[in-house]
Amino acid sequence: MSDTITLEGFHGTSSLNADAILKGGFRSSLGDKEWLGDGVYFFTEGISSPQNNAVKWAIAQSWDNTEKKQTYIDYSVIKANICVEEDRFLDLTSSEGMKFFNHLRNKYIESVKKGKVRPKNQDFKDGHIINDAREFLGIKIDVTKGNFPIRFETERVYNIKFRTPNTTILAVFDVNTIINNLSIIKKGIIK
Repeated sequence: MSDTITLEGFHGTSSLNADAILKGGFRSSLGDKEWLGDGVYFFTEGISSPQNNAVKWAIAQSWDNTEKKQTYIDYSVIKANICVEEDRFLDLTSSEGMKFFNHLRNKYIESVKKGKVRPKNQDFKDGHIINDAREFLGIKIDVTKGNFPIRFETERVYNIKFRTPNTTILAVFDVNTIINNLSIIKKGIIK
């Protein structure tokens, strides 16, 4: 049995969603297009403030680009403790984690070359590779951590794109078994 790692995660959303999460739990983001595969996403300690990033995410996500208006003005940040067995934690911010991911990436590329896998589009494949590792290779990955360039409100408004990461995030695969101590630590109004 491996050691347990405890991480703090911060999830920014509307206040209505935050209340629903505290009552009924999280809903996972699903699909191969997700940054780190299926899971519930949190900001965590790393290259910038996770609490501030959760606020900025909640504000950025409130904007409906089609309707050109805010879909909510009240936001909340939920703090959670995430407890994961060390051998079920894929840390893509470490050399060891990246070596393992590169091994999975190379297996994926070989499958494409041999015609076993046909990429459907030009979307990023990171989440797809992690989902396949769970589903087809039987690799137990409960939490994945990675650094990503996330476009918050200012970057979206001015259409600024960077490749260099500005945040550290966690994707938690089965939130019902490894998340505890949920609490709303911040509420605010979008101006």
